[in-house]
Amino acid sequence: MSLISILEAYFGEIEQGISADSFTKYYTSDAIQTDYPNLMVPAGLTQAIHELQHSSTKTKGILSSQKVEIQRYYESGNTLIVEALWTGTLALPIGQIPIGGQMKANFARFYEFENGKICRQRNYDCFEPF
Repeated sequence: MSLISILEAYFGEIEQGISADSFTKYYTSDAIQTDYPNLMVPAGLTQAIHELQHSSTKTKGILSSQKVEIQRYYESGNTLIVEALWTGTLALPIGQIPIGGQMKANFARFYEFENGKICRQRNYDCFEPF
C-alpha cells in the first residue's frame, strides 16, 4: 500500500469520526505528533499516541463533522507532505462561530512512516480567525 493510500484511508476515518482504537492502525506505538503554534494551540503541543487517542474522544464533543480536502502531496523517501483544507462543523460555539458554523484551517503536515505506519507527524495549521 502506498503512503498516499494509507493517508487517504486515515483521512477517511477522520471524516467518519475515527475511534481511539483506530489510531493503532495508522500510528506506531511510539509515534509523536508535534503541533506548531497556531490559534488553537498558541504555545504549540507535542503528543504521544496515547494522548492523540484521548484527544480524539474530546474532539467528538466539539465537532459534529469534519472534512479534509487534499490540495497536494509531496513524497520523499519515507516522508509524505500534505497540503490540505480542513473544515470542521461545530457542535459547540467557539469564538464567534456558532453551533453548526464552520471552522477552517489550511494546513501543511509532514508524516514520517516506519513499516507502513506514521511514526512522526509535524503539523503547521493555519486557522481562519474565529
